[in-house]
Amino acid sequence: MKKSIVPHLLLPFLLSMISVFSIKGSNPNYYFRQISIEQGLSQNTVNSILVDYKGYLWIGTNSGLNSFNRNEISIYLHDRNNVSSLPGNKILFVAEDSLNNLWVSTNNGLVLYDRINKIFIPVSPKRTIQAYSYILLKEGILFSSDGYLYKYCYKSKLLKRIHIKGKPFGSNIYFSRMLLFNKNTLILTSNDSKVWLYNLQKKTMRMFFSCTNKIMASFVDKNGRFYLSYYKDGIRCFSPKGKELYHLTTANSGLTNNIILDIALHRGKIWLGTDGGGICIFDPADPKQITSLQHKSGDSGSLPNNSIKVLCADNKNNIWAGTVRGGMFGVQEVPIRTYRDVPLMNNKGLSEKVVISLFEDQDGMLWIGTDGGGINKYNPYTDQFHHYPNHLRRQDRFNHGLLSRRTVTLRLRKRASDIQQEKRQIQSLHPYQRNNQHQRMLYGIRTICLPYFRRQNLHIIPKPIHLQQQTKDFFDHPV
Repeated sequence: MKKSIVPHLLLPFLLSMISVFSIKGSNPNYYFRQISIEQGLSQNTVNSILVDYKGYLWIGTNSGLNSFNRNEISIYLHDRNNVSSLPGNKILFVAEDSLNNLWVSTNNGLVLYDRINKIFIPVSPKRTIQAYSYILLKEGILFSSDGYLYKYCYKSKLLKRIHIKGKPFGSNIYFSRMLLFNKNTLILTSNDSKVWLYNLQKKTMRMFFSCTNKIMASFVDKNGRFYLSYYKDGIRCFSPKGKELYHLTTANSGLTNNIILDIALHRGKIWLGTDGGGICIFDPADPKQITSLQHKSGDSGSLPNNSIKVLCADNKNNIWAGTVRGGMFGVQEVPIRTYRDVPLMNNKGLSEKVVISLFEDQDGMLWIGTDGGGINKYNPYTDQFHHYPNHLRRQDRFNHGLLSRRTVTLRLRKRASDIQQEKRQIQSLHPYQRNNQHQRMLYGIRTICLPYFRRQNLHIIPKPIHLQQQTKDFFDHPV
């Protein structure tokens, strides 16, 4: 077992950075926190995520099992010289039953993890049981293997093979997903693109329907509606009787990608993990109104990765996403939107992460004074920033100055005799009139303060001072 200390910034799920207000009626704001190889993960393709009863994260990858206790990452790998290590490095799933047993399915068999002794115990000493999926039942946990179902009974604490009456499939068939359809029936999707119904009491199985393409993901909601995704086919929703209710694709909805790798329910909404289109979210009552979370180049506050392989909702209203080659990340809906520093003139964030002053003007624009990155203007209606950086370093021409949003006062050392003070109603930050032809505005790279003296007045004390033509986005020579 290998341990990796996670940097302190990973510990709180909500990163304490500069956040601003959201528009009423806008889409929810989400915070993302990524864990990948850079933070100590054993491998970046995540197949399974579990939050156990202690709150630990168990992350199954293509090369090793990881546990994250919010402080450090522990890595478990196969060791051919240690019979108590993982039997294989590719993790298919991690499951926890009602007795808090931790089950780990690998490419070389199913094992139980002994938390006290920190060893892995094969569930069957005589033969290797390859498990592809599981479902928690009231009296135990059910596993799907090649051609068979196995059940671990809580009462007897034994794992036994289930005899299926009139077994309608061969030993080469396994079930990639098992879901509770109703009180006595499971719905299962098989590797030969078929959907089956299994009666828990009678132990009988029948085919529900056959699919035309490979099944990628499936899900059953609380009303018994069955969601099914075929390869490159979007998502289909069926009634409990098997009637297709609707079919969503990129052509007829806001779906961002037709390859859906996983489906989950979170806060009453369906979440879809896509292969290249990020995450799509919709309300089952209004399926065509789809919102999406996607990675956007240059936007550090966007989704970390667009290929979502697995989704896991925990009992604390968090949802976790495992990606293809991007590690995993947590998603949490927050009442605030977090913005970070981005490259200069990128409209997705701040020019400098250290903020020392804020002001909201009468038009709803947020003006942000930074320590070294100049002034930033945030438009909440477009969710975009505009940077006003200092392109000049000619400090010898200036001393400190004072600017008011309505009353403009300038104190300059040179060439300022023609500047007249004027009081007037304005629509943008600190302009003044010069020769009644050009409006300019005062600006400096380090904004000392932007206080709320009165809502209609904005006072800035910059150092050094520059003047900008309002009709341009670059800075003119200083006066």
